[in-house]
Amino acid sequence: MIRGPLRAIGAVVALLAIWEGLCAALGIDETTLPAPSDAWGAIRDQHAVLLPALQTTAGEALAGLAVAAVAGGVLGTLLALSRRLRGALEPVLAVSQTIPVIALAPLLVTWLGFGLAPKVLVVALIGFFPIVVAVTAGVQRADAALEELVRGAGAGRWRRFRLAELPAAAPAVVAGARVSALLVVPGAVAAELVGATDGLGRLLLIYDRDGRTTLTFACVLLLAALGLACWALVEALDAALRRRGLTR
Repeated sequence: MIRGPLRAIGAVVALLAIWEGLCAALGIDETTLPAPSDAWGAIRDQHAVLLPALQTTAGEALAGLAVAAVAGGVLGTLLALSRRLRGALEPVLAVSQTIPVIALAPLLVTWLGFGLAPKVLVVALIGFFPIVVAVTAGVQRADAALEELVRGAGAGRWRRFRLAELPAAAPAVVAGARVSALLVVPGAVAAELVGATDGLGRLLLIYDRDGRTTLTFACVLLLAALGLACWALVEALDAALRRRGLTR
């Protein structure tokens, strides 16, 4: 159940070890490319600044992922159940993907201010589409024989959906959330770069501008760890659904 996250952690540890070894062997200066140990030292020394910023970015990413999962799951289900609605909205959704979401961020900041809302909305918009597509496909793949059996037992539309179509959508929700989990952290950082007073994206911009390379890489490592945590969270959800027999 946990092999996927463990493999990912192992791969990251191996990559960091190679990075550390190359920096030591080649004598690369810290101001050019800090070793992971240098970045870790910066995190330890500046934890009073970095950890609250990490908490802010994590909150934005997870809140955006939750909004994307709920909204994408609901809309994906409606699209799968209504051919007319699907015909009307699929072109709109397709066109929406040609517009860079980050281009909307300044407008969202203007409308909603510099608080949490515009960042969460940017993250949700970025993570929304993969979930809509996956859920729509998942509900449409409901077992026809099972659905016919439920219908033959006199079940109404809602009961047919709950017993046949919703279980079929569970693996699709996980698949879509797995893709979205890889997008929400970069989305949160992008939103913070446009308009934020805190968060790792804001610190990343400041440290890079001031030439503080080690702290810049410290932010990058924290963001990578956050992205891995979001992905592991979805893997844990998948494992829970497997134990309940809802996914395979």
